[in-house]
Amino acid sequence: MSVSKLAPEFLALKSRALRDLAWSLTCSSLFSPIPSLPSEWFKSDYFAEDQFLAWLQYIDASPTILAEHLSQQRSTRLGIYFEQLLSFYFSYYECNGRKRFELLAKNYQVIEKKRTLGEFDFIVLDNTNGDIKHIEVAVKFYLGHHNYNQSNIYPIEKNRPLHNWHNWVGPNFRDTLAIKMRHLQEHQLLLSQSNAGTESLTQLLSKSHIDTSPFQTAAKPIQCRLHMSGRFFSPLLESIDNPLYAKNTATDFWLYYSDFIDALTPNTSQKNWHKSILDLYKTTEVQYCLLPKQYWLSEITEKDIEEAQLQLLDENCLLNFLTNDTEENQWHLAIIDRQRVDKRILSKQNKNAHTLHIEHGRFFIIRKE
Repeated sequence: MSVSKLAPEFLALKSRALRDLAWSLTCSSLFSPIPSLPSEWFKSDYFAEDQFLAWLQYIDASPTILAEHLSQQRSTRLGIYFEQLLSFYFSYYECNGRKRFELLAKNYQVIEKKRTLGEFDFIVLDNTNGDIKHIEVAVKFYLGHHNYNQSNIYPIEKNRPLHNWHNWVGPNFRDTLAIKMRHLQEHQLLLSQSNAGTESLTQLLSKSHIDTSPFQTAAKPIQCRLHMSGRFFSPLLESIDNPLYAKNTATDFWLYYSDFIDALTPNTSQKNWHKSILDLYKTTEVQYCLLPKQYWLSEITEKDIEEAQLQLLDENCLLNFLTNDTEENQWHLAIIDRQRVDKRILSKQNKNAHTLHIEHGRFFIIRKE
């Protein structure tokens, strides 16, 4: 079972975007604290769980404000959507009848001598204690690959070894976990400590009518936090160590297109891959759901499939589809069990809850160019 499963009360939300927000904040964190890095970077004190569900349910009943907020995002890219979900949380989340945060800035650039040194993802004021936090966020999907730099796959510039993270590669084979983490820990999360970063923040706080004297005296420095969500996918056909300091074991998987085709082609000598899925999840019928990128975050429900007209394919239809799809080089799929009803969701508070498909897990199929 995927470690990125939403709790049933969140899965009951009608709004896909709210379920994605709940996934982003409650069950998608990639890392435990990393001993070589400041422990405060991994604190989640910007997330208040006590009244989070009640607030989501309130928004779910009248989601106009959420729709308006999401319509303002500047791109359809998944990372931009992820940031927009979090900016909604920082802008509107209420706790005990008052706003928990003031969103002071989003994607706030640090410029020195007409040169952009970087940008802060979020600068927020926590109204419960007056703390100001710089929160760097990212949503990433990485495929494990044994000894990637020694393989004959696409070489990735700057993929210098860092722990075992250089063996975890993005599905487009253009970036790695090592590159991302090195950039975060050597640049982005240190931005507020640089002279240019401090000056930019002082100007921002002054414009926001916030007393900057504590920051000038370093009595109460800005707190840095890292919020990194996503999924790790282990290779199906070889063994590989989990990313060092990963919060959970990678239970999703990936394989090459050629191996997938061989495994599903009749009379092949390859292992019956589809049957192994049935055995793994102790079921007799699964279908595969091709996921557009905007559906890569939280798990899929029947409501999603109906509203977005997502494709559900059995193993033979999937084989036929992939054989004829010559334009794509990667496919992200969910494994759906059509026979089981997710009874977790049927509660007194949700008598009319939509019957859900159970999503067992995710996998990628990658075609070598």
